[in-house]
Amino acid sequence: MALPKASIMSIKVSKLTIPNDLVYLEGLICYCSALARKIGFSNREVREMCVALKEICANVITQTCDPNEDESLKITFEVLEDGIKITLDETGLPLLPKLADRCENTPGMRTIGEYMDNVLCINKGRGGIELQLIKYLKGRHVEEFFGEHELKPYDFCELPSRDEGYTIRLMQPEEAVDVSRCIYKTYRHTYLNEDLYFPEKISAMNRDGRMISSVAVSDANEVIAHFALLPRPNGQVAEIGVAVVDPRYRRRGLMQKLLDHLIVEANECGFVALYGNAFTMHPNSQKTNLKFGFKETAIQLGGFPPGSIKPLLDKELKGAGHVITFYRFLKEAEGYKVYMPPQHSDILEAIYEHIGIRRPQGDRG
Repeated sequence: MALPKASIMSIKVSKLTIPNDLVYLEGLICYCSALARKIGFSNREVREMCVALKEICANVITQTCDPNEDESLKITFEVLEDGIKITLDETGLPLLPKLADRCENTPGMRTIGEYMDNVLCINKGRGGIELQLIKYLKGRHVEEFFGEHELKPYDFCELPSRDEGYTIRLMQPEEAVDVSRCIYKTYRHTYLNEDLYFPEKISAMNRDGRMISSVAVSDANEVIAHFALLPRPNGQVAEIGVAVVDPRYRRRGLMQKLLDHLIVEANECGFVALYGNAFTMHPNSQKTNLKFGFKETAIQLGGFPPGSIKPLLDKELKGAGHVITFYRFLKEAEGYKVYMPPQHSDILEAIYEHIGIRRPQGDRG
């Protein structure tokens, strides 16, 4: 299998260049609005996209452009198979370190993350900055593909087991709808990643390498389990996730077999390591990661707000979600220098040793 594409496949590309003056933003927003409507975004999505683009452009112009210099802002619009990618190139002052913080901490800048599906800021030093804004078309929800009886939740106690066999392989594009239904029947409306309720998005994510889906397909040609790799932008590490198994086929080691299949794919793609997350209040998921050879490395306190955790089997799960991150190397880790703060060096060295990296050789100071 070839390495997943580093960039999302684009169909059409258009470019605009405007001076570093806020007065030119209205024309830019008009173009963005017309293009987004042509692609198929709803009126609400178009408004959100335009607000986000105007906000980020205004911040770039006021925070990184020198008003005394004749500078320009280059904006590239790429029409994707399932959405739009907007890239901003500005070659003026280097990106202010606190600009990223303002994206998270001020009401105006927070809308960018809320209205766009992906926001990436790249500091090129003397080459300026590059900001990528991506928004995907939602497509049809899984509820539009099936009748109510076909989406009835799995009954964890009463559904009988089956003795038929199954095949483990990569997901076919046409099976995305069955994967989405399997997720819906298991989690209903509680799954944190809403994209997985839209089969067309699952297909697109697999097509351009944002997700690598492994499925178990029964002899009756029914998708009965799903597990996926979610590659990170650096191309070196992938997260494992989106795990779901039809209750009728549980306790057959399907997750282990799906993971084995994903590890083969991960090695062929050149990934160095995999990681997975598990809630602190869900011991079974932690045990599963340990069983699969992953080692705990960090804890994210309050990673998910109260009420955002799926109920599933554990009805008693309440409160904010604290998450443990588990790590597994696919290749022998090479030793390298790490310069650690003296007050944290002991615990950091212990973590490195725990996950199989040779003790870092660096100046403790």
